[in-house]
Amino acid sequence: MPVVALDTRAWVIRVGVFAALLALLSPFFWAIYRTMAFHVLPRDDYAPFLLRLVGGPGGAFPGSPYGYRILSVAAAVPFYYILPPLRLSELPAHISVAYLKATAAIALLSWLGMVFAGFAVFHVATRQCGLGRRDGLLAAALLFLLCWHSQAYGIDPVAIMLVAIAVAVLHRPGAFTGVAVVSVIADEKVCLVLFLWLGIRVVLHAADRRELRVQWAATVVALALYVVMLRLVHLPGNAYQLQPHDYVRTMLSNLVACVSGRGVVLDIVPSALLAGVAVAGWPALRAGLRGGLFRPADVLVIPALVLVALAVTDSFDTGRVVMHAAPLFVIPAVGSLAHWGRWYQGVVRPRSEP
Repeated sequence: MPVVALDTRAWVIRVGVFAALLALLSPFFWAIYRTMAFHVLPRDDYAPFLLRLVGGPGGAFPGSPYGYRILSVAAAVPFYYILPPLRLSELPAHISVAYLKATAAIALLSWLGMVFAGFAVFHVATRQCGLGRRDGLLAAALLFLLCWHSQAYGIDPVAIMLVAIAVAVLHRPGAFTGVAVVSVIADEKVCLVLFLWLGIRVVLHAADRRELRVQWAATVVALALYVVMLRLVHLPGNAYQLQPHDYVRTMLSNLVACVSGRGVVLDIVPSALLAGVAVAGWPALRAGLRGGLFRPADVLVIPALVLVALAVTDSFDTGRVVMHAAPLFVIPAVGSLAHWGRWYQGVVRPRSEP
């Protein structure tokens, strides 16, 4: 009985902390929702897709690659029915109530994706990597901030959350395989990040070839399933993704876009920022984090993602694609900070003694 009471108390505390955290972070939901509702920034608009799924007015099935991400949009369906109409002042009169509800549902899904991605990173940092709770919170906060360099007013945070969950279950082949395969109809960038991450690991480390062969095979299968889906379903749009002879032309076009002002902000800054976070984690990776989840070779995922994004995405998408790998680097970066803090205290304290 005492054990049950203790467990109940622990769960009540966790639920209370989670509810308090949601209340604390709720202004970010409103920021996302207002940005989407007023079309402040160019974005991928999934509201018509959601309306199509629920049979609402104004629903439309999108082209490629958006139409393949049906699971991420379907995850917002419950919010469409749960949320009341969240009216905003000074909205254009032509925006329907149904469209506004669908937009709010997508915004809530995006916001929760950021929050749950942080929870996954906190769990990995504290339970698997041996970091303290303060370090886990710092890693979660860093990931939350980095999510804003993706398309936070779309469904990118959901994909980043799936990458974080995949990291958390890396050493559970069945669960990892499930995440990798499901990601094919959630967001193809998830299986791409996982494929590059584990591909680099199995090529460069013999231990990973033995321990992660099932997981890496799952990413290969997931990526193959996505290609098959592109071939069979063949939604209109982005046909060049299936035409390798166009990759060089697309890459050159994207490189030209990167040197513009908008390209610097949307492509170069996020890529350089994540590279900086990866480099910051190098001391912890060299010293070794408990759990074996991360290695110094992981930093190669960033240039690999840059090359892929330049070859198969539209202009100004490189930065947000690269940012999907953020869960791989925030924990080592915070681990390095903790490692440096312990070293600093070890150096300074003896000097302060009389």
